[in-house]
Amino acid sequence: EAQDPLAAGTDLAYTLTFVNRSKLYTAPNALLRFPIPAGTTFVSASAGGAFNDGAVEWSLGTLAPAQFGTRSVVVATSGSMVSGSLILAEALLSDAATPQQRARANSVTEIDGLEALEARIDLTLDQTDWAYQVDVT
Repeated sequence: EAQDPLAAGTDLAYTLTFVNRSKLYTAPNALLRFPIPAGTTFVSASAGGAFNDGAVEWSLGTLAPAQFGTRSVVVATSGSMVSGSLILAEALLSDAATPQQRARANSVTEIDGLEALEARIDLTLDQTDWAYQVDVT
């Protein structure tokens, strides 16, 4: 996220970074999904991101080994959020391989808090040489 802590009623921009960390396998029909966090509303998305059923989705096509990219999304926070409220954002990356491969990352932003919070989860899949990754910043 661009700011943390953040004033209620402010726009919040997220950058989603994704990568197919495999050295051998493609990720067919990869899909990046960003559910709009509770307490926020959708404003905009980059690179053709489509807002559908409470989430922004990007169809990434087939990701080659080591292929990476970024997408961004902006949400507006509710002006009625109280100081100390937390906004939990999540990004999911999946494909149509058999078995399906998935990665997930989370980020937390505090409304009008006294100090910044930071949360990052990197998920490495346990299948030999399969490792997709997605980060939310």
